Amino acid sequence: MLLFYLVAYLFSNMGAFMVVEAVARAEGSSALRTFRGLAQRSPVLALAMLLFLLSLGGIPFVVGFWAKLYVLWAAAQAGLYGLVLLAAVLTVVALFYYLLVAKQMYIDPPARPTPVPVALGAGPGAAGQRLRGGATRGSIPGRSSTRRCGRPPRSSDVRLRRRPGWHWLIPPATLHVDPALGLSAW
Repeated sequence: MLLFYLVAYLFSNMGAFMVVEAVARAEGSSALRTFRGLAQRSPVLALAMLLFLLSLGGIPFVVGFWAKLYVLWAAAQAGLYGLVLLAAVLTVVALFYYLLVAKQMYIDPPARPTPVPVALGAGPGAAGQRLRGGATRGSIPGRSSTRRCGRPPRSSDVRLRRRPGWHWLIPPATLHVDPALGLSAW
């Protein structure tokens, strides 16, 4: 049950942050006001974000509801009624904030009428590529810190592209896995 909850929460969060990233790239900001009228500008992104937020809030019949139900059910069977009550209250508080974002997307008028473009590589595969790149970066000591020619990278080889918001925390997929050579950076 706990594993189901963690997987459901992981995919709901990942999906919500992918929508935030798409909107932030188009608008240049990840502030709440950039979501105004998203349903009129990009209905697919708005619907995806709404489903992810409802799942995170535990609204019935989305995966987050079943995950929370199973975990709270297990806690109640273990006699942890105080924890179940606290989780229910905090779920209602979190749902209030999730519905504020939904209100911005569906009720408030858009600040500008231009649609939000979505890059073709902004799907789950791209997120998995980013996660794999970040996870394997230090897996083989020494291999990820040297280039193919064997010399350590110079400061000119490393390019940090900081973007506004949280985007710069996710490293781009900069590693290539070659079966003959192992990992090679850049």
